Amino acid sequence: MTANITINPANKYVFGSKVVTIGTEEFVLQDYSLSRPSEVTELNGSSGETICVVAVQKSAEISGTFVKESAKTDPSLGAEFTLEGVTYFITETSESRSNGEFATISFSAREKLT
Repeated sequence: MTANITINPANKYVFGSKVVTIGTEEFVLQDYSLSRPSEVTELNGSSGETICVVAVQKSAEISGTFVKESAKTDPSLGAEFTLEGVTYFITETSESRSNGEFATISFSAREKLT
């Protein structure tokens, strides 16, 4: 997913992507990747041969980029947001400022267990 940026007649920037709420602030989710990792365990027989392989699903992980107005507060570690009905909590952030009005925040998050 990518965002298209245009300027409307009222001189407002419009980003073509999803908006998520973190705390009381809204952030534009510019792009993201979703992964569903697993842990694979092998059971070996007495002579070392593999006799069974089991994959256990782990919590989904998401990473991507938020766009925010520079004056807004950055999301904090542990802050939660919901995307497509799934709640995630932020595990890492880094900010990049490319112009005066907006900043981009790269983030990583993990699915919240219910």
